[in-house]
Amino acid sequence: MAVWIKMTRRPIPQSIYDWVVNTVSSRGGAQVEDYRWVCDDNSIVEELFNNFPDFRRWKFGYIDDNGTLQNCVWDGDSGQPLPTISYERVNSPNVKFYPISNDKYEKQVETCAYCGATIITIVRKGASKLSTQPVPNDPERRRICKRCADTTQLTVGGYGFTSRPSRFTTPMDACNTVILGLEQEFEGYFYGWLELQRAHMGKLHYGYDSSIALDPVTETTSQRDPNNGKNELSWDCGSYSWWKYASPLKTVCEVVKKYGGHVGASAGVHIHASFNGLRGEQIESIARRSFELLQSREDIKNLMLIVSGRSRERLDRWAYMDMTHPDSRETAENGGVRKAKYTDHHSCISYNRAGTVEFRCFSASLDHREILKRMKFVKEYVTLIRNKCRPDDFIKSFSAGTKKFIAECQEAQLQAGNVTREQFVL
Repeated sequence: MAVWIKMTRRPIPQSIYDWVVNTVSSRGGAQVEDYRWVCDDNSIVEELFNNFPDFRRWKFGYIDDNGTLQNCVWDGDSGQPLPTISYERVNSPNVKFYPISNDKYEKQVETCAYCGATIITIVRKGASKLSTQPVPNDPERRRICKRCADTTQLTVGGYGFTSRPSRFTTPMDACNTVILGLEQEFEGYFYGWLELQRAHMGKLHYGYDSSIALDPVTETTSQRDPNNGKNELSWDCGSYSWWKYASPLKTVCEVVKKYGGHVGASAGVHIHASFNGLRGEQIESIARRSFELLQSREDIKNLMLIVSGRSRERLDRWAYMDMTHPDSRETAENGGVRKAKYTDHHSCISYNRAGTVEFRCFSASLDHREILKRMKFVKEYVTLIRNKCRPDDFIKSFSAGTKKFIAECQEAQLQAGNVTREQFVL
């Protein structure tokens, strides 16, 4: 495929024109015009780049049979190094080429990896003109048609539900049952969008968000990066029994792990709770009292640290319990340290803008059983708050199953060095 080099504003300088005509013609220079030069020798491009500073303001890329610039790989930024140019065709199992009677052309056949639709194009030998697009991050280099790209959740940085989801319940749910929503963050270069959509089996509307991308090392945000390292799935929402017996949570976790996702220190699990039949101000009251209990008692702080799966340092950064520090996600007042509030987005327990009680403390997990245990813990926590359980009886009032979960977390956190035996609550 030839390279098209073009000045951005001015004709080709005389010095470069003379050099091309006198030196390069025998090495593959094909067309020299006022505003462009077409060549198929990459070494000539590199020589021009090194010897003529004006050349660094040109654009170049691949050209199609009509002479139109395609896939620009250099946009005239003189401060950037010259990229390596590849003349190879796209390497994808979904693009094949076949000979035809005219020996100057070939038949290009693209097959959508999702729906199987085929797109046939006649192209010049050695050229390609693709209508499909690559699946982001896919190591198999799969390509899909525009229709499939538009109907799957693979728009990087895109987020949102296709429609407002209903409140999912099961026949065993009692009146005023706790309704639970889930935000599941994970790291990795995820590429299983179609598989993720199929995993939901039409049972649940969900949102996929990669605009929260964080560099796994620096933990700095890189918005809308197609090769991001952090992702989020959000569901809204169902009763605990629905999540346990009817939701696609197990299958979704398996798909995420299979197609590039994994847990990481910068990711977490957020669980939202609300009640059927309660008004917004009543749910806000439950959030406030939940946070006030956490602020007022050391045993409840230890409880949240134990079930979080995180160190206190990580917890204070992403889900602080008592004080807001200058380096935390919430800006401290007057450059100092201020008391955390139940309305702070990054507090451990907060009243979320969606009108729910949000628990942000949990570390990342792709184990559906672990997530369900955490959901049950949240369900019982807000139920005890709603029922105005005495603070001295609070931890004792959890169910036997949740107490077992807390005990397991205690041992795991002790082995990880995140708590001491003096901090045990059971």
